[in-house]
Amino acid sequence: MRCTEPRSLRRYIADDSTERFLFDHGGHARMADLVGGTSLGGQLDALAGWSVLIATGGQLATALALIELDGDARCLAILPPDADAGHA
Repeated sequence: MRCTEPRSLRRYIADDSTERFLFDHGGHARMADLVGGTSLGGQLDALAGWSVLIATGGQLATALALIELDGDARCLAILPPDADAGHA
């Protein structure tokens, strides 16, 4: 039987029992904690179905937001940290 519904990044993480981490210069996050945790302050429902611009200062924060929003946001765009805020 073919699955017609795409799997989100959170779903892939939930199905992986391997101990994995994400790191950047400012910190780290345990992948398994991303399944039930939030980096968006619990506002995922308010962003579901919307186009979301991700403007963070670091790679880890961007990765956490992308993982959390994948499958819920309609469209995701990333604003690089060195971009002029007027372009947002």
